[in-house]
Amino acid sequence: MTTTTDSTTAATSDAGTAPAQRGAREVFLWGPGYDLTAREIVNALGSYLASFGDTLGPGGVAVLDAIHAEVVYNGDLEFWTQRKTPAEIATIRARAEQIARDYFRRFPILTW
Repeated sequence: MTTTTDSTTAATSDAGTAPAQRGAREVFLWGPGYDLTAREIVNALGSYLASFGDTLGPGGVAVLDAIHAEVVYNGDLEFWTQRKTPAEIATIRARAEQIARDYFRRFPILTW
């Protein structure tokens, strides 16, 4: 059996996947030295929220600055989940996803 991995095959194999799930796996944001999926963006924002609280937005920290700082200086975007209860994780992720949706406008729907 021959396996090919060109862009046509990748696009075809994703065709049967729900759009929300495709968006969760595709690179959504590029930065200097990193590419982030929508799920990684929510985890970066969640990490920021867990550490510093909800200080994002007008008059506070810019969303892109928070994401960049977490990726560059923290590195492990899911470590914050080890220090929180499942209810706290769900609450923080919901808020992080809402922030991302408000900021990026065409942000995919994620399932956790």
